[in-house]
Amino acid sequence: MPSSYQRKQIFHPALIFCFCLLIYNNILDNGWHLDDSGNILHNTPLHITNLQPATLFNTFYAHPESTGRLYRPVANFTFALNWFFGQSSPVGYHLLDIFIHSLTAIMLYLSCVQLLHTPALRKKNWSQLHKKNIALLATALWLTASIHTSAVTYIVQRMAQLATLFSVSTLFFYLRVRLSNNRLYQAIFFICGLCCALLALGSKENTILLFPSLALIEGIFFFQFAKIQKFAQQKTKLFFLLFLLLSGGILFFSWDFIIAQANSYGHRNFTFQERILTEPRILLFYLSQIFYPTASRLSIVHDITLSTSLFTPWQTLPAIICCIGLIFLAIIQVHRRPLLSFAILYYFLNHLVESTIIPLELIFEHRNLLPSLFLFLPLVDFVVDIIDTRKWIAVIATLACTVFLVQSGLTTVKRNKAWKNAGTLYKDAVQKAPRDARARINLAGWYAQQKKYQKALQLCDEAEERFTSESSLNTIIPITRNQQGGIAYQLGQPKKALEYFQQAYSLRKDYTAAAEQLIAVLIELKHYDESQRIITERYAQKEDPN
Repeated sequence: MPSSYQRKQIFHPALIFCFCLLIYNNILDNGWHLDDSGNILHNTPLHITNLQPATLFNTFYAHPESTGRLYRPVANFTFALNWFFGQSSPVGYHLLDIFIHSLTAIMLYLSCVQLLHTPALRKKNWSQLHKKNIALLATALWLTASIHTSAVTYIVQRMAQLATLFSVSTLFFYLRVRLSNNRLYQAIFFICGLCCALLALGSKENTILLFPSLALIEGIFFFQFAKIQKFAQQKTKLFFLLFLLLSGGILFFSWDFIIAQANSYGHRNFTFQERILTEPRILLFYLSQIFYPTASRLSIVHDITLSTSLFTPWQTLPAIICCIGLIFLAIIQVHRRPLLSFAILYYFLNHLVESTIIPLELIFEHRNLLPSLFLFLPLVDFVVDIIDTRKWIAVIATLACTVFLVQSGLTTVKRNKAWKNAGTLYKDAVQKAPRDARARINLAGWYAQQKKYQKALQLCDEAEERFTSESSLNTIIPITRNQQGGIAYQLGQPKKALEYFQQAYSLRKDYTAAAEQLIAVLIELKHYDESQRIITERYAQKEDPN
């Protein structure tokens, strides 16, 4: 029988696990969506039939567009195991995703407890139970945040989940190293933290910011308070400088990649300047979704008006000022409110890869899983402080936290239902983002699968009407032409399909789906010379180092 102390130690983690299962149990029947197809269903290197070491090792190189290239090996390894045990049934994938999310929440809880023991917060004089209760509430608020449904329910975003799990685990073990006085324990925790850091890097590339995050913890919670003895101060400086050097080294070796990505805007409908000006508005929008959880504001796509200047739209400059103001507030409040400073700086720091210069899609909700980890901790700290003032304030604050937690959980349950299948997801997206062309294209694809071809063609036409800019020639129109070509082929009109595929490929040479379907139709129509020319052309493109 476990002792009373052991029962107390496992109560909060068990509660977190049950809470996660409660709000995510309705995703088990949800289907596959969007990038799940290329990354899992049609990614044949993941379709393993045995667990031999060589077979498992090959899954590390299951890049969906360039098989044989190392690509997020940790995430691919888990997908391969899922495939081995359940093939294309999504139930096993969802079960593992729920487990990963609950484990991440447990590690977040443990990390928050450790943060509350750091020198920066010792003046609080909280009891052990008090610290654990604060950590539990902050974790529960993060766990139920409905913005995270796209990371948990969308199977391919296990990559983001694993990146978050191993990142917060690294932070936990780092804190254990810094707070322990036992050399053996320090060595064990350091090795565990290093392993977790490597696993994080093998899950998703944005975890490159893990080392600056550790430097942030060192600077806020240890560096400025190491004044008791000279040795402690020197040790703290050593840790701080170590992670600054690691961060600088990673940035140095990644600089060419970052610049190359920053210059690859040709296939996007926005420029470098437009992205930089638009992202501050999006970052604030994410925060509003986190702290004001309603299903009506959550979607796989969003109508985002590009910022073409500091004054167009008018929210651009205020958003930039607000973001700079929050960062400035965090810096000047480091001594007085270290939790607030850390939460703000950690949020903006961990959005640097996906929300700045690299020309990814402008907005995706799953990107907040990692940056939002500690956002609720200073909020709970503030609530606890005001609860200690007057009894009636304590009652109101407790009631407000309870209502918020319940509302957030119910919103998450409701949002999960939108991910039931492709039809429900895309219909939801079209309703919430009526000006977005991509939502209509995705819904058109679903209608085509249901053999409702006229409805699908109508949606393709509507999608093109919503994109009249010159940049749409390289973005939306090739996709609609490819979609129309697929429908024409299904209707038994290969010649008409050929016209559509040719238009799609001529507008965008790197469009793999259009090229493959074009080649297939050319061969079917016995246009062998033309098909050979395109195959040779595409092969030359892949071989060209530039």
